[in-house]
Amino acid sequence: LCNSEVKANIHPMACKAAALSYCLKDKFVQVHDDIFHHQAKLSDEWIADYAKKHNALECYQDANTMEEVKKIVSLAKPFNVKSTPTMLLNEVKIEGALPLTQFTLLMDQLAERHGK
Repeated sequence: LCNSEVKANIHPMACKAAALSYCLKDKFVQVHDDIFHHQAKLSDEWIADYAKKHNALECYQDANTMEEVKKIVSLAKPFNVKSTPTMLLNEVKIEGALPLTQFTLLMDQLAERHGK
């Protein structure tokens, strides 16, 4: 696991997907979307093939990459992040998935509270 705070390995490919995303930061949105749309068949082979196709295999296989991912993940430790999704909006921690209408209302209230 790349997040020592998480006790269950619910998403076994999450850390590897994060490493792939790290290596392709300049294409993060596209990598995210591709991973999301292929999550049912996500595997070591799929990720390695994707990295190779995008000239990022060397970065992906480098042990330092996972160490960097772990450092980034550890930045959430002070916020006690233990699940996905967790968001911080104007110093308010929101955990769990919310229906879009409820999320929008919450965002509007937080923005109003902070004069934005």
